[in-house]
Amino acid sequence: MKNFYSIRLVVLIAGMAISFLPAFSLPAPVFAAVPGQTTGELYSNLQKAGETGAGYSAKGRLNPLAYFTGIIKAVMGILGVLFLALTVYGGYIWMMARGNEQEVEKAKKLLQAGIIGLAIILAGYIISINVLSALLRATGQTPQTPYY
Repeated sequence: MKNFYSIRLVVLIAGMAISFLPAFSLPAPVFAAVPGQTTGELYSNLQKAGETGAGYSAKGRLNPLAYFTGIIKAVMGILGVLFLALTVYGGYIWMMARGNEQEVEKAKKLLQAGIIGLAIILAGYIISINVLSALLRATGQTPQTPYY
């Protein structure tokens, strides 16, 4: 019976992790075409959208700041999902403790670790975004969009 609950928990956590993946992997649409535009104007608008929105320079190379921002967002997102799963697991253990003090203490430690981890991840994300924005301003560039 205990093995059945373990399998259900693994399936639940895997399902939660898989449900968050599209948020990190789907591209945002770019609406560059306007009715009545010529092909040359459309190409020009697409090139401008790539330079400003996607972080590509005129030479077609990725802006290093956009590259590092993408890495930071991905790592912070994955860590956030892991600590959220840890918090949910701690709540699940507490609900299934059925008055067993050892299980309740284990669940409290898991919840505490999950909440502290989420707070550290959120603080790290805020600090890194502020540092990256300051780097942009220091190099004479202005952030086009917020990095969140």
